Amino acid sequence: MRHCAWLLGLLALVSSAACGRDGGSVGGRGVLLIVVDGLRADHTGSGGYDRETTPILDTLGRQGARFELAFAAAPRMVPSHAALLTGCDSTVARRILPPEVTPNQLTTWRVPDDAPSLAQEFLRHGWATAAFVDDPAISPTFGFARGFAEFMACEIDDETEPRDLGVSGVSEHFEQWLKNLPRAENWFAYLHLHDLERTWSEPATQWDTFFPARPELAVLPPIGVGSHTFFALPRSRWRGSARTLGEYEASYDGAVRHLDRELGRLFARMKQVGRFDDVTICLVGAYGMSFGESGLYLDSGTLSDADLHVPWVLRPGKSVAFTPRVYESPVGLVDVAPTLLACAGFAPDGEMHGEALLDAISGSASASRGFAFASSGYQEGWAAFDRSHCLERVWPGRSDSLDLVRSWFGDDADHRDEVREVFHDRSASRTRGHLQGAAVGPEARAELAAQGEQWFQRAERARQRWQSRTWLGPTSATEGSEAKQ
Repeated sequence: MRHCAWLLGLLALVSSAACGRDGGSVGGRGVLLIVVDGLRADHTGSGGYDRETTPILDTLGRQGARFELAFAAAPRMVPSHAALLTGCDSTVARRILPPEVTPNQLTTWRVPDDAPSLAQEFLRHGWATAAFVDDPAISPTFGFARGFAEFMACEIDDETEPRDLGVSGVSEHFEQWLKNLPRAENWFAYLHLHDLERTWSEPATQWDTFFPARPELAVLPPIGVGSHTFFALPRSRWRGSARTLGEYEASYDGAVRHLDRELGRLFARMKQVGRFDDVTICLVGAYGMSFGESGLYLDSGTLSDADLHVPWVLRPGKSVAFTPRVYESPVGLVDVAPTLLACAGFAPDGEMHGEALLDAISGSASASRGFAFASSGYQEGWAAFDRSHCLERVWPGRSDSLDLVRSWFGDDADHRDEVREVFHDRSASRTRGHLQGAAVGPEARAELAAQGEQWFQRAERARQRWQSRTWLGPTSATEGSEAKQ
């Protein structure tokens, strides 16, 4: 079981004391960023789903902006959250490892100290900042605490109870923190919810059968031997019984409905204490959840719509003015950080790769990019999205996991130099996976290829600059290492 413990970002506290308060701002405003792991757009009501899974989220979207084509920067937890909190492509958090170091989650990922930071920007302007996270991977170890004056991280503890985890535990700690803040103080809070990923290991009986299983999905998926595998159910997520794909989907949908209800209760309590009206609420899915469309079952890690197309709704506080609308141009979750800073009246960090969309939402300007980009999946490569198409270019044989490579190709041969390029046309096919491409004109494909190459060259330049220290991580550790050489 896991135990949630308070960790203080000491550097953040020092920075807060140094920068003082923003005397020109109106007190009492809040920005609340809620990030849900495993939440895909097409399983929400506003995303066109045929089940009433998200009435609260749908209402929130009608009160502000709903981004119809929002794409995660990565289909996995650590790089996706890194992109959200930096406003940069997820690859900037991928360390440059020496050859003798074995790549794994601990050695591969760390948010660079020199990269932009959403929390640091709020802190610099005198806002109180706090993070409430629901999985040990989103931790100071990976550089996520920078800019947060208070950081609640999850740790392993046998005394943890179910109410300490998920939306209930995170909400409780957040509400307690908010209660202790002076009414006139501006604040930014980051809530990370891992409930949907936990569905497979800790199902809630009531919600597990809230929706009936679809008869057309009455098939038994094969069971894989690894934690992650293509074309089979990961053994770590197997329920140990003859459950159909339809039953797994129904469990997921019930978990989404439960999460949505608990968020509604959180918002109701915020209203009761007068902490809702002038709070800008941003709710996003960190990445999606596949049910076989892209070769993965109950997992995410491909660069397809199934794993990357996520909901993003932005409900403005009363001091932020724009007319509710559905925003139809493609956007990336790298745009969340600069957009939230703009909502607070601050100019985004110029090093951020994302774009502030407040003017585009309000109609006073148009977004300049019109594309979204993703990388950092199980397979090396990238994907570029426009309004109708996706170009995915990957090297399936270059995964860190031999089990993943073997499950993709079906043999143990060397496939590292084999490139797979798929062009997906949403107007011709509504499938969310990219296992098969579409015949399209060369112009559209060439445009996405050019945009993708340009984007990732920029991201790689930033990565080379910010990850120039040794892979050991923090400056203090690096300096100690260099001093010994």
